[in-house]
This record gives sequence, C-alpha cells and structure tokens, in this order.
Amino acid sequence: VEFAFENIPYKLGEEIKCDIQIAPRSDVYVREARIDLVCQVHWTESYTVMLPASRPSYSGSRGGLMDSTYIPSMVSKQVSKDHKETYVHSSVSFLEDTDLQSGRITTYNTRLTIQSENPDNASRGTVKWSLVAVVNVARARDIHKGHKVKISLL
Repeated sequence: VEFAFENIPYKLGEEIKCDIQIAPRSDVYVREARIDLVCQVHWTESYTVMLPASRPSYSGSRGGLMDSTYIPSMVSKQVSKDHKETYVHSSVSFLEDTDLQSGRITTYNTRLTIQSENPDNASRGTVKWSLVAVVNVARARDIHKGHKVKISLL
C-alpha cells in the first residue's frame, strides 16, 4: 500500500485528497480499506494532594497518652500526571468487500473530510496528527501505512 496527499497545513473542516495504490502480492479479499485521520493528544495535569506528615502529633494532657487524642498533621504535595489519548478523529472508507488480483496495481482517489470539532482535551496540551491508510484483508494481517500531517485547530 502506498498513498500520497498534498503535504500542506490543513484546517478542521477542510478536505484532504488522497491517492492510494494497492498492489497485492497474492490474490486477496479486502473486507475494507479506509483512510483514518488519527490524533494524539498529550497533556499534563497538576494538582495538590494532602498527605499525613511523617511525625504524628498528640493533643491533651502532657502526663500520658490516656487523655491524648491523635491528630495527624497533613502536608500538601504537588502531583503531576501525564495523559495521552490516541483516537480516530475522521475517517473515510474507499473500498469494501472486494477481490484484488496478485500483481495488479489499483489506484483509488478519495477525499477525507476533516471533522470540524476540536479533539477532546486539545486545549489542555499538544496535538499530533497522522493520516493512516488501513486495509483489512481476510485471513491476513491488516495493513497500516501512516504519514504525519499538520492540522490547525479552531
């Protein structure tokens, strides 16, 4: 599988024109072939947690533990957690339930419309995009071929 597209910055809501070539090495049955626009969102979340201090303190009389009450002293600690989400943002199928012959190169021209919604959590971090050709072949491994693409958010 080979595919080409104009490697320019795109915006949400625009179309990406793709030319896909499939040249099977043996006769195959393709269940589905599609182009997926995959986004990976990475962000860091910081928050404060309260933890018990290492030394307990007691209140009450100084004479002994009988009248004292254990009061755990608390300290705050800053915690950071990395998040990564990867999912298909937009997709277009260009081939379904088709027999392809060995050695025969078939070219498909397709257009992927980029959905106009920003990815979830995009405002919280960075977004990386890739265009992936996926071919689901019966009784064989699926084929995935990807390229990075630039998409501007709204």
